[in-house]
Amino acid sequence: MAEYWHRQCAGLLFRRVEETLVAEVAWEGLMHSSNESLNDQTFPSRFRFMAGGVTKLIAETEEWHSVGGPQPYHDSVTVSFFSAMPNGEEIHRIFTEEAAKLDILVGEIARAEQAVRGNRRKRP
Repeated sequence: MAEYWHRQCAGLLFRRVEETLVAEVAWEGLMHSSNESLNDQTFPSRFRFMAGGVTKLIAETEEWHSVGGPQPYHDSVTVSFFSAMPNGEEIHRIFTEEAAKLDILVGEIARAEQAVRGNRRKRP
């Protein structure tokens, strides 16, 4: 399901974000839309992937224009995946395979702990 949420900050002293579900669109309906139609639509706030009536994966989106992204990335979207079970390898494989169909190369996964260790400098 593609979900569209309205997010609004509330509270004066204790700021919080309130979310209201605006609409849900089945994946099949979204994917059968034309490119022109999709360009005129708001990008979904969240994707919910289910199997057997159970949510297996949530994908949260953040549009760069919402956070002041620079040109030429101001219309880009960051997608973060959340799951109760580790599935980074599977998601990476899916993106790699689908990107290859478009002649796009996807790089290797850099683990956070590896990146931190690799960036530490030895002090004199």
